[in-house]
Amino acid sequence: MPKEIIIAEPHGYCGNERLGVQGAIHIAQETAKKYPEETYLLGEIVHNQHVVDWLERDYRIKTVHGLDEIPPGTTVIIRAHGAVPSTYQAAEEKGLNIVDATCPLVAQVHKEVRKLAEEGKEILYIASKKDHDEAIGVAGEAPDAVILTTLKELDDI
Repeated sequence: MPKEIIIAEPHGYCGNERLGVQGAIHIAQETAKKYPEETYLLGEIVHNQHVVDWLERDYRIKTVHGLDEIPPGTTVIIRAHGAVPSTYQAAEEKGLNIVDATCPLVAQVHKEVRKLAEEGKEILYIASKKDHDEAIGVAGEAPDAVILTTLKELDDI
């Protein structure tokens, strides 16, 4: 049976005080001012060590790579790339204050993936890297409905 293919517009590399990495940095700064010495960033906010070091030095934000590294009752920032639903659930169960800095455009993709999956559609998500946090977060919204691939792998599908 032939399948209908709908191609979404590419997204990424955006940003201002409300969107993308710039928005997440702004949220991180404000959060660290509100919760000094107890703010944790789940993963690097940007793939730039100078920015990560600056946030640690000037704002005392600690970058961690797992919720197990964050003490209960402190604050975790979900970065612009978003996270899988189980991350939010685990953070709530641990009693963390969750500050969601997911880019609104990424959150919109998460919402659309859930909607399409609920409609019984299969979603082909093409990412630059399958192990990138944004791709993992999107695919995690509906793992049974999302086929995560790269352009290089596309010919095999």
